[in-house]
This record gives sequence, structure tokens and C-alpha cells, in this order.
Amino acid sequence: MTPDISIVIAAHNAEKTIQETLESVFLQEGVAFEAIVVDDGSSDATGPVARRLHDPRLMVTTTANRGVSRARNTGLWLARAPLVLFVDADDMLLPGALKTMVAAMDSHPEHVACLAGFRKFAGSDREPRKAALERLSRVPAKETLRHLIGKNFVVNGGTLCIRTRIARETGGYDPNLRLGEDWEFWCRLAEKGDFLPLRDTVALLYRQTPSGAQMRLRGTADAPNFAAVEAIHRRSELRRRFTDQELKERRRLAELDTYWSAARNELVRRNWRSFARYLAVGAVKYPDSLLQWRLVKPFLAGATRSLFKS
Repeated sequence: MTPDISIVIAAHNAEKTIQETLESVFLQEGVAFEAIVVDDGSSDATGPVARRLHDPRLMVTTTANRGVSRARNTGLWLARAPLVLFVDADDMLLPGALKTMVAAMDSHPEHVACLAGFRKFAGSDREPRKAALERLSRVPAKETLRHLIGKNFVVNGGTLCIRTRIARETGGYDPNLRLGEDWEFWCRLAEKGDFLPLRDTVALLYRQTPSGAQMRLRGTADAPNFAAVEAIHRRSELRRRFTDQELKERRRLAELDTYWSAARNELVRRNWRSFARYLAVGAVKYPDSLLQWRLVKPFLAGATRSLFKS
């Protein structure tokens, strides 16, 4: 029987979390699914731990370590279902997530994907809260591409259920991007059609484990990493759809969002000197940030929650 949805999990050295992630998938009810784990050349027991589940709906394939984008693309081409969901190997689906996403896509064939909410966690506190849906209240119901090229509002691919055919038509993830490769992929998807926001659905528990390598990839206050922004905005399709002035404005918003997201991460990690540097440089290079309330408000709210959470 052909499944309704394929869950692709790219995993590298994820032996501590992969079982919990898979268990959250196999607890899903009311929908036919398959789970595809692509073990990206792990040096630990990621593959053996995943295979312990002995479930006929599970496929585990091992490749050389080629990076998360190629691992996800491998899973994409193995997927048999008309819908695909890319879940990270340390995140967890909440009960009913797949059923809700599949039903939404069946009811709205005009959309290329549907987007649900998530709840961040860094420990044992995993109960979904209303705050998880605040982001979705700001997600546009139409003109996804126009908004997405200015701000990454998807954030986590485990909340974006995509039509497999469309994902393949775009060519999948760009392996040449090491940071923001998911955002760039989502923008190419949005060229094909709008995303449907599921404003009442929290689908995922998003584990916050910022690695040193990822932080270094973000660059510094003086030399931020705008590689994903550049890749997004050099697409010829954008020049066909938008005026030069619109693209200039959207690119500036994307750079502001990328810069201040990196600044917020330094604040959350309590790297006070680095954060102070971001503030100083940002005041000079990006003074127009203060005029972007939709950028400032979530920045302040997220920073406050991170600093003062119990």
C-alpha cells in the first residue's frame, strides 16, 4: 500500500535522540506513513539504534558523510508517498500531527505545502504552549514567496508538509549551502505556489541544541553570513515576478532578519561581548531595523523569554 506521507530523517551522530524521534513518528495514528532514516556517515550507533525498531514502515539507509542537504535529498528520492515531511533527528512530532497535515493537504490541492507551529524545548519541559502559535499568526495566507524572501518564517522543516512531486521538481536542497539551505529550498518551493498556514496546530517539539559549528557558520557582526540571502535573491524567477525596488526592499529585510537572528543567538548564549558587538555594528549598518516593528517585536520577545525563563 502506498503511504499517505513520507517522513525523511537525515541523521548524523544522532544515537542519543534518533529513537525518541522515531517513536514520536510511530505513535502517529489515523494516517498511513513511512519513515526514511538516512544515516549520513555517522561514526556512532545512529544506524543500529534506528534499526532496532523493526517496523515494516521504517527504512534505514546509510551513506557516506556528505552533509544534511544530500542526506535529505536521498530521502526525498526514496519517498513513495505524495507528501513528504523533513524531520530533524532530535525533534519529535506531537500526536495527531501527520493526520492533521495530510487532511489539510487533501482539502487544499491548490497549495504546495502546509505549515504548522512548533514548541521549542531544551530539557524535560515539553508541553505545547499557546506561544508556539504566535509565529503562525504572522504567517501570510497568500503571497508566500513575497514574504518568505524577506524573512524565514518557516524556521523548522519538521512543520512543513510538502507535495513530494513539487519538492522533486525544485531539485531538493542545495548542497552548496551550509547555512540557510532549508530557507533557500523553501523559497524555491514557494515559487511553485503558496503555503497553507495551520494556525491552530502545533505539530513539533523543536529541540534547541545550537552547536558551535552552526554558530560559527553564522559569521560575525562585522562579517555576517548572507550566503543564503544571496542564493535566494539571485533567482531569475524573482526578477520576473517583482520589481527591482521590491526586491531591494525584500533583500534588505532578509539581511536584517539574518543579522538580528544571529545577534539574538549570542544573547541567548550569554555571549555578552559578542552581543554588544552586534548592537554596536547594527546601530551603524542597520539603523533602519528600528523602523521594522515586525522584526523588533519578535526579537525582543524571544530574547526576553530566553533570558528570563525558569
